[in-house]
Amino acid sequence: MIRTDRICILTLIAVFALIIPSVKWLTAVDELATLVLAGCAMFDCLVNGNWRRYKLLWVVMGVMTFYAIYSVTMVHYNTPKAVAIDWIIQLKPFVPMCAALAIAPKLTPADRWWLRIIAVANIVVALACFFAGDAIMRLVIKHIAHVGITIFISAMVYYICSVRQDGTVPQKDLILTVVFVLSGLVCTRSKYYGTVVFTLFMLLCYRPGMVKRYGARSLAIFTAVVLIVIKVGWSKFNYYFVNGTSDHFDPELLSSYARPVMYATSGLIFMDHIPFGSGLASFGSNASVEPYSGVYHDYQIDKVYGISPQMPEFICDAFYPSLAQFGIAGVALFVYFWIYVVGMLKKVLHSGVADAAVQYRAAWSLIVFLLIEGIASTTFVQCPGLICMMIIGMICAPVYNGCAKESGDGCPEPIAVKR
Repeated sequence: MIRTDRICILTLIAVFALIIPSVKWLTAVDELATLVLAGCAMFDCLVNGNWRRYKLLWVVMGVMTFYAIYSVTMVHYNTPKAVAIDWIIQLKPFVPMCAALAIAPKLTPADRWWLRIIAVANIVVALACFFAGDAIMRLVIKHIAHVGITIFISAMVYYICSVRQDGTVPQKDLILTVVFVLSGLVCTRSKYYGTVVFTLFMLLCYRPGMVKRYGARSLAIFTAVVLIVIKVGWSKFNYYFVNGTSDHFDPELLSSYARPVMYATSGLIFMDHIPFGSGLASFGSNASVEPYSGVYHDYQIDKVYGISPQMPEFICDAFYPSLAQFGIAGVALFVYFWIYVVGMLKKVLHSGVADAAVQYRAAWSLIVFLLIEGIASTTFVQCPGLICMMIIGMICAPVYNGCAKESGDGCPEPIAVKR
């Protein structure tokens, strides 16, 4: 028989090992991984009849398919081929998570060992690229921001895979995790600073039940952390949205012209296309670049540097503007999805599993990382986003399956596809 749980784990290991090459040289890694995981789910359903196990996946795919049909029949901003490509792009982060939730793969000691080795290797290579100079860094990892992204995800994987049987992380491994996270500061991205502040709080300060136990004190600490995250992130916000248009030329400032335009136009699209937005492949997505979406002409932003047909480099510069494709209804579903995930994480924390606190800290750190990254990158729909979402799915899987059992749908038993 074919072990779908092992296929999931091997896919995670392979994608994680290729996180750096996937940035520039092996860009199809995330699509192939998504296809493999979707294939596992479909094969399991067709052969074993486990359709209910994957109900969240079918709901997500159903929603995306509705938007695809809406895009080619109602709004007509791009070609059916471009819509189909964007359908795949938008599904990429959700398929791995839904598959991991349903299949519930578990890491073996050997898996953890390999993931820790790969994590350290990724961090060493990312730092080596940084210290080798701008030319080497751009050749290997494309942009300095990917140094921080690679290091952070690798640090979280190292942390998760360092947990002992009693549910604790050895002090030396915790210290190494903190050092790894701090080393990512070389990327000089203010959004990374905010992620670091929150992650260090979760790793070093957070304790389950601390809000109830300490009351006002814990609330004050949490408020301080939020304010610090906002403070360290303000310089980047100011750089891109307030004082970005300086008198001297700076290549980094080019995005400061395009990004505010993209955010402002997304607001107009939300208001003009109620409730389902402008449709797939229409705005802020890589699929809206070629063929060039009619939305950019309609809103007269096709002459803005970085958004024009001749120079569309900054169209995919941030994730949140692309939500305008889904309208108010899509944003509501996106928010509800994360509320649903947070609800599962709360149950994970109180599940009584030995490593629940470690998993909870790691999952929240990854979620905040993705949410902050979305302000000024499309990490969510790229290879790093796939890794984060799959890990979050693995963490929530026992609770997801337990909930299914309590509701009478049945908890998935065999993680194997019979031949």
